[in-house]
Order: sequence, then C-alpha cells, then structure tokens
Amino acid sequence: MLGYSRRQLFKGLAAAVGIVSIVSLILIYFFPAPPSKVTMATAFKGSSFEYYGRQYREIFARSNVDLDLLPTSGAGENIKLLQDPQSGLQFSLMVSGISDGKHAPGLLSLGTVYNNPTGSFTPRMNRLIACRSS
Repeated sequence: MLGYSRRQLFKGLAAAVGIVSIVSLILIYFFPAPPSKVTMATAFKGSSFEYYGRQYREIFARSNVDLDLLPTSGAGENIKLLQDPQSGLQFSLMVSGISDGKHAPGLLSLGTVYNNPTGSFTPRMNRLIACRSS
C-alpha cells in the first residue's frame, strides 16, 4: 500500500495518536472551558436590574450555564463587590456614570443593556453590564 509496510503504517498511526493526545492535554490545561456557573449582581427585588437578571438567567440556561443572581442594594454596592476578588461575582448590572477609571480601576463595561430616559430635560441614563478585568 503506497510502498509502506504495515509496521511503518502502525508506527505512523501511533505517532499521530500520541501527538494528538499531547496537543489535546496542552489545550485543556492552558485553555480551560468557560465556567458552567457564574454570578451576577442585580439590585433589590422588583427593580429593573432584577428583571433583566432573570431574562439573562433564561438566556444563559439555553447554553447550559447556571446564572446565580445576587440581590444587592444597587449599583454602588455592585461596584464594591466587583472590585473585591473574594466576592465571587463575575459581572453586574449598573447605571452609567456611577464611577470612572480612577475610582474603579480594573472594571470594564461590556456594553449598554437599555436606555432609560430620566426626565424631560436630563440626558438618558444608560444601564450597563460591567465586569472585573483579568
């Protein structure tokens, strides 16, 4: 078969299986799978943050990710929890403009969830998702 003996084909197959196994182990070790359970801070019961948190829980469940919702007193507490690495919190909903890079270093905005007009003469307040940078 193509000028190769069975012994040479077997050695080539064994080498290929070994290389694929080693590469697989390296990828698993250095690039682990995303977590199957994450925690998100919302706000007090009945708030819009809590409503959107429940919506995200359903969206995450479609991808087999368990989203734990952590009720808080609001965006100020959410920032403090995100800055604390021991809190176990991965991301949070919060109001835009509540902090900046000087007061909350290491926090990133992941984007706007929705706009909320706060009055007829005041600008719109954006609701954001924020997370701790790695």
